[in-house]
Formats: sequence, structure tokens, C-alpha cells
Amino acid sequence: MKKLLILMLTLFAVSHIYAQGLILKNGEEFSLESTNIESGMLSKYEAYTFHFKVLGYEKDEYKLQCTLIKAKLKEIQPPNFTISFNTDSIRKTKLNSTEPLLTFAIFQKPFIVYVDRNCRVLRLEGYNEVVQQSLTNWQTSASIQQEVKQNGQYFPLLTIRRMFLELPKERLGYRSTWTNKEYKTNYEVTSIRGALLDITATDSAKTGQGKYVLNTANGLLESVSTVNKQYWDKKLQQNDYSQGITYGSYIKQAVDTAWINMAATLSWFSDAFLIKTGTTDSAKLYGYFSRHDTVFNNDTYYTVSKLNLIQQRGENGYKKYDTLLSKTPGKLLAGEPSHLFNKMHSALGSDVDTAYDVVRYFYKENMFGEWLQETYAQMFIARKPAGDDEDWKKAMRSRGLTEKEISGMIEQEKHTMVNIYLLLDKMHNDKSIVLQQKVNALYLWVSAEKEKNDPKLLVKTAAKFNRLDDDYMKAGNGGRYGLLLYALLNNAGKKNMAGQVMDKTIGDLERYAADTLNANRYGDKNLLAHAYYLKYQAEWDTDSVKALQYLAKAALNSPVKANEKAYVSFYDRLLLNSKESYLEDYMNKLFEHGDNETALKVFADYVSSNFDRLNDMQKLYESRFPGKSFKEFLTDHVINTWQDAPGFVLKGIDGQDHSLADYKGKWVVADFWGTWCSPCRAEMPKVNAYNTEINEGKHKGIVLVSIACGDNAPNVKKFLADNKYAMAVIMGDAPVIKGYNIQGYPSKVLISPDGKMLLTSFGSDWVGIVEKFNELYAAN
Repeated sequence: MKKLLILMLTLFAVSHIYAQGLILKNGEEFSLESTNIESGMLSKYEAYTFHFKVLGYEKDEYKLQCTLIKAKLKEIQPPNFTISFNTDSIRKTKLNSTEPLLTFAIFQKPFIVYVDRNCRVLRLEGYNEVVQQSLTNWQTSASIQQEVKQNGQYFPLLTIRRMFLELPKERLGYRSTWTNKEYKTNYEVTSIRGALLDITATDSAKTGQGKYVLNTANGLLESVSTVNKQYWDKKLQQNDYSQGITYGSYIKQAVDTAWINMAATLSWFSDAFLIKTGTTDSAKLYGYFSRHDTVFNNDTYYTVSKLNLIQQRGENGYKKYDTLLSKTPGKLLAGEPSHLFNKMHSALGSDVDTAYDVVRYFYKENMFGEWLQETYAQMFIARKPAGDDEDWKKAMRSRGLTEKEISGMIEQEKHTMVNIYLLLDKMHNDKSIVLQQKVNALYLWVSAEKEKNDPKLLVKTAAKFNRLDDDYMKAGNGGRYGLLLYALLNNAGKKNMAGQVMDKTIGDLERYAADTLNANRYGDKNLLAHAYYLKYQAEWDTDSVKALQYLAKAALNSPVKANEKAYVSFYDRLLLNSKESYLEDYMNKLFEHGDNETALKVFADYVSSNFDRLNDMQKLYESRFPGKSFKEFLTDHVINTWQDAPGFVLKGIDGQDHSLADYKGKWVVADFWGTWCSPCRAEMPKVNAYNTEINEGKHKGIVLVSIACGDNAPNVKKFLADNKYAMAVIMGDAPVIKGYNIQGYPSKVLISPDGKMLLTSFGSDWVGIVEKFNELYAAN
């Protein structure tokens, strides 16, 4: 009995001897490697390895030398923005965010971390100096330095804190529990394995749980695995975190300092080549290139950055940009769609193999579809050659081009007109199904154009078109080419096959226009409107009732709201000689037939799609309905149908809260913009001038609300100060951008005195529109 009691006492004592806290020896080294994966609305992978060396212990604090020795990140932000870097393959980095900039600033550069005995990370020392030294070397702008330093308040401090488990003062044993009040997390020791404690964790909201293995011999975490699940807008966002430890020193790898310095200096974060006026110092810029060309001539980042900087010099840099671009191999432009887009022009003017090589790196990019449907397709339209166009030559001379340069352009055009057909054949015969899907509808139309005088061949080509499935029709904008084929078949007298092509085209477009997930939904809907208009024209002489039904469908599918006016539809109209809207055609037919009630409903849609023509709309209404009020019609049938403007409370650059409710009873012009947006900056003098007039009382009942998006307050303040713009600006956030359906910048949203909103079309006369609305529907 005595022996048993002694044994039980011994076991009892052992289960409580684990003195939590750091117990590290001077000179001891270890590395902590963490991996964090976010999935859901946001997608992010990040992995960091920090190496620590114990430098000493004083006043209950461990002094640890800390070095970031490895980093990898890939983050995808909606709608399609990717941040990516990997220190193991550093030359693949794109410096499109300050996140890699901060990582590069501290990579392989030691600083000090202080940690107390309870594993609480207290502070960093020398970190700010390391960051500042790098930013100074790279000559980053003041606003970027401030942004990087703001980010530095969170990284790497929060990452390092997560690597240590803060422990309670009480001794730990089996089933010991404690709570971290700061993180609202409960911990429990679930088992003991020698010096190792297995610990589970759950947060108070029960959205996260984790498992920790604590080494009580030194207070370090041997491993960590946690999962956190939350719902954003009813969509799951999951965070998976893991961590491990390696003891001992690490083999220091050489840092590609020259490349990092080059990348940061050539990034848009740097002011290295700017003079006080904000313009580029050409001597500095080209001097830098001459010193670094031999070192980085085959480097993708260097090549692309060089092209960017030369292109940004505007008119003075275009010739040098075009020359450099024409000499740049396609492989160095992979992943750079704008440069590939521009290179296609010079490539087509030289030889088809060069153009085809560019296509190999270009065709998977979204911008390839834009080039194909908006630029390339136009080249197949018959036009007067530049060599025979005296007006064109005169215009070129007025721009200062020499006769030699004009002759060179004419010669290039000749090559281009041959090469466009050769390239189309190569793309059509390419082994890539993705490329074939994008090209084949265009290929069939071009083939039909060549065969338009041979009805048999034309019918065979039309039969091939009728066999195109949805993948080919959607990827290749097949609706456009179906309508072009229809016209060719009609002109050739092949009415039956023309009808088959039209039926297929309308059937497909009906489905695509109804598909809310179809990215080109409104472009397809605009094509559908023209298809029904063609049916209306074909039926009018034989069956006017059926024809009017087709015209009604043409009107029904015509764009009404600004977001329904697809950009690609402009190019569709160019090739098809179609109209943007058939509302006016239908409305006029209804008036002719005396159906004023239906005509008024169509007229309301017509007004909503043509706000630039409000004066014309008013005259038309008053001529059709003498004595009736256009103002009442506008209020009841147009403005009241707008969506409610979402309320908001946003911080201004003045630090004050600004609410939509502050402007109730007035017409509001909400200007969504950013200092990073070139069209926004170009329009800002007009916006500022109008805001000044409002402040001077020239536009009573109207207020302009400037909302900066994807920006930071210091950046906005500097931009306003540098350009002497005097306006209040508030900082937009994701919910406001989503609520107002902002798809591009700049965007103007008009908000009525009663809180109804209208998104205006880009490039529209928003000043004229809001002035007319204020005249007809006056603010209180």
C-alpha cells in the first residue's frame, strides 16, 4: 500500500511539473515555417519561414535575431487581380502591389524580436530602419512609403505573433484550460506525450478550431493546425493555417539583390526617373537602360518595365516604344496582354510567322478576344488602300510625318492585308481547340466573303456554320458572323439556307441573352435585337402584322440601361451596319398605328436609354401629346423606375464621416474614380471645374460627391494638392462599389432628390444630363 501511494504521488507531481514559457539557450537557433490558405470569395496562399537566433535574455525578455529566409504568396482578388511572388524564383515576380515590395525590403535582412517568458511577442527592433533603407534605395514615392509602412504595422509582426502560443501564468497539466481574451480563444491540454503537450483550441464564436503541439522543454510550438470558417454575404470563407519547426542553423542562400533593386526601381512605386514637375527625366531613364541592358536584356520583368516606361512618355516615346516592341520576342511578353495586343499591329505588317508567334502567347488572354473581334475583324472590311487615299496622306503630313514615313506605312499596310488572311488560316488550322473556338466563326464568314459569287460553296460554308456548337458560338462571337452570313446568302438568292442560318443564330442568341451567367449577355442581346430587325424587314412587304411582332422583339432586346450597352456591340454595329437601339423604330410604328398607350411604354424605355437626348425627348413628347407635362411623365414613368441608391457612411480624407443622407433633397453626382486611373486623372480638371461652380452657387440643387476607390487617403490628398484641386473626397469601400454596380472607372452615378440612382454611360454628357434633370425635376 505504501509503494502504491508513493507511485500515485509521483504521477500526480509529474502531471503538473510542466513550467510553461520560453526556455532558450543563448546562441540557440530554430526556424518557424507557416502556411496560410484562404479559400472562398478571396483566394490566398502564403508561406513564410523566419529564422531565429537567441542573442540573450534580460529583464524577463528574450532577444531574438529574426530573418525572413523564405516567402511565397499568391493572392487572387476579385474580379481578376493576382498578386504573386516566390523568393525561390524571385525573377517571376510582378510588382503590381506593395505586398511583395515590403517582403523584398526585409528579405534576408535581420532585425530583432523581443519575446517574454510567456511567449508573448512584445515588439520589433531595427525593422523600420531596414524597411526605410530599402525604400530609400529604390526611391519610392512618399505616398508609397507611407502605404508600405502602414502595411508594416501588420506584417511581419502579426505573422510572427501567430508563431508563438501565448501561455497562462498557471502551470499546465492534463485537462488544463485557459482563455486568450484578446483573440477570444479557449485552450485545453488534451494529452501529454513526454515533454510534448497536445492542445486544442476553439474560438468563442465557434467558427474556428485548432490543434497545437507545445514542447515544454523550450516553450516552442512543434506543430500547429487550425481551421477557421466564416460566412461573407452568405458565402463560405475558410482559412487553413499550419506551422512547423526546424532546429539548428540554416544555409544562407545568395539574394538576387541586383534584380530586386532593378525591379523596384522600374516599378510604378518609384520616382527614380521623375523631376519636380512630375514628368520623366529622359536622360535619367535612357541612361539607366544603357547601363542595365546587357545585364537584364533577356529578363521578362525588365523588358516589360522598359516598354511600360517608354510608352508612358506619350507622344515622345511612341516611336521608340514601337521600335522596341517590334524587336521584342513574344516569349518575353507572355502574360502581358496589352503589349501583345500592340505588337500584333507591327507583326502583321512584317511577316505572318512573327504574328503567329505572338498569337501563341496571346490567345489565352481575355484581351485576345477584344483584339480579334474589335481590331482584327475590321481588317476584312473592304476599304480604300492607304496608297490611294489622298485625304489620309494629307492628314499624315499635317501630323509631321515625312514622305518616307508615309511610304513605309503604305508598304506596311500592303503586307498587313496579305498577312491577315495567312494568319487566319494558321489560327484556323492550329491544334489548340481554345484558339479554334475563338477564330472559326470569323474564319467561316471570311471564307464566305471569298465565295459570295459561288452559291454552292457559299451554302457549304453556311452548313459548316450551322454545325458550330455553343463553345464555338460563344467564344467566337458567332451571332455577329451568323448575321453577316445571312446577308451574303440573301444577296446570293439562297433564301432557304439564309433562313436556316438566321433560325440557328436567333435560337442561340435567345439562350445566351437569357443566361445571367454569360459574360457577353448584353452583347448577345444587342445582336438579337438586330436579328429581329432583319426579320421585320424581311416580312414587312408580305405580312405587316408578323413584321411588327418582330420589330417589337427588336425593341424589347435593345439596350435601355447604361450597363446593357455592351462595348463589343459598337464593333458589331460597324460590321453589320446595325443600330444601337430599335426602340425609336418601334415607337414610331406604334404612333403611326394609333397605339399611344403601348407607344408611351416604349417611349419611357427610349428615354431611359437616351438621356443624352433629353431635350429631343421632351420635344417629341410635347409634339405627340400637346398640353401634357413631360416633367410628370419623366417622374412617373422614368425616374420612379430607377433603383434605390444604397445608403452609406464613409470616411472623407478630412477624417470626418460622410453619409448619403447628408445630401437628401438634392441631385447628387457621385463620381467614382481613383488616382491610379488614367482616364480619371484626364477627366479631373472638368470634374474639379464643375465642383467649383457648384460651390459658387451656379448650379443650385446639385452636389458633386467624389468617391475615391482602390486608393488611400494620403495618396488622394497628395494628388489634389499637386494639381491644386479643391474638392472634398470620401474614400470608397467594397460594399459601396458593389452596391452601386461600379464596373469601371471613372463612373458617374446620378442620385435623384428622392434617392433613386442612375448609372450613366462612360463618355456621356453627365453634366448636361444632371442639369436637364434638375431643370425638369427640381430639387427641394
